[in-house]
Amino acid sequence: MRMLSARNIVKAERGAFGGYFLARRPEDISVGEIVRALEDDMEIIECVKTDKACKCCPTSKVWKKLHAGINGLLDGISVRQMIEGDY
Repeated sequence: MRMLSARNIVKAERGAFGGYFLARRPEDISVGEIVRALEDDMEIIECVKTDKACKCCPTSKVWKKLHAGINGLLDGISVRQMIEGDY
């Protein structure tokens, strides 16, 4: 929960009626935000977030496209849509 709180996805409230709550409306939080908060920004390989041409391996373009595709898909689904099954 700390990782989600650090990214302003959830907030904590103390007390008898406390607990963790969404920090924003469900329609304003993407599934991508949650997954990246929990999975180290979904970095498949170390150089995936750089715009520069990578010389680390001949497959870096594939990993960068995969990273962009996964994040694009997850960013297009809100928590509200996930709850309602409307995605």
